[in-house]
Amino acid sequence: MIKSKLNTTLEKQITATIRAEYEAESAKHEPSGKLSAGQLGKPLLEQVLKVIGVPQRPVEDYALGLFRRGNSVEDNILGLLKPDETQVEVEYRNCVGIVDAIKDGEVYEIKSVKNSQWQYLDPNNDKKRRTPDGMQSVYGGVKYAHALQGALYALALKKPSFTVIYASADDLRTLPHTIETKEMQREVDKIISEVEQALLNHNLPKWKAREDWQEKYPQYSSYPDWISLDPELAMTKLKNSYPDSYKKLINYKGEKKWEQQY
Repeated sequence: MIKSKLNTTLEKQITATIRAEYEAESAKHEPSGKLSAGQLGKPLLEQVLKVIGVPQRPVEDYALGLFRRGNSVEDNILGLLKPDETQVEVEYRNCVGIVDAIKDGEVYEIKSVKNSQWQYLDPNNDKKRRTPDGMQSVYGGVKYAHALQGALYALALKKPSFTVIYASADDLRTLPHTIETKEMQREVDKIISEVEQALLNHNLPKWKAREDWQEKYPQYSSYPDWISLDPELAMTKLKNSYPDSYKKLINYKGEKKWEQQY
């Protein structure tokens, strides 16, 4: 083994630069006060807290690095895709989002993934694993939250389909999954309606996972301190710690009504 010494000073400088640039970029974006496409797969309580402006937990250094790498991968894929439009702002039923790319009328959402995740996203993977219910396919299809996000964009733009492009962060391999919008419309509408009703109830709902992994790994929650609170305690915490958000919730009167878009 070659003898070396870790330059921890440089390591900290790079990490600090990543955080500073992330925070500077985040400061440019003013919160819309609306549900966003990227939040559609989150638990209802977390969606409501985000809409009324309760701060999420600080982003860890590791996650900042993933975000930065993801942006780099997205830029590479956009350069290869050569879309007609990028970063298109859309809105559907008061839920907002930014479409990564549009080309020839098709909506594209780009997701950077690790090679370790590839087997779960590759439909050509015929491997199976043993589960309590017997042998099951390793392939799991497009991730729920990503399908919701892409569908929201397609609904906003009245497109019959959308494509989620998974790109390997290691070697830029791609898995473009095209989904018919109608496959996800009912779920998107259901979630948006749930959030709107929760806001109209002027009360915080009890935390409940939308996906199994959220229950299994609560440490990845954007609001870990709220998970175990019952609605009464959550409202007390909201009133005492975040009075502006509390007022926004209890005074919420509803957004404009939307007609069927697709």
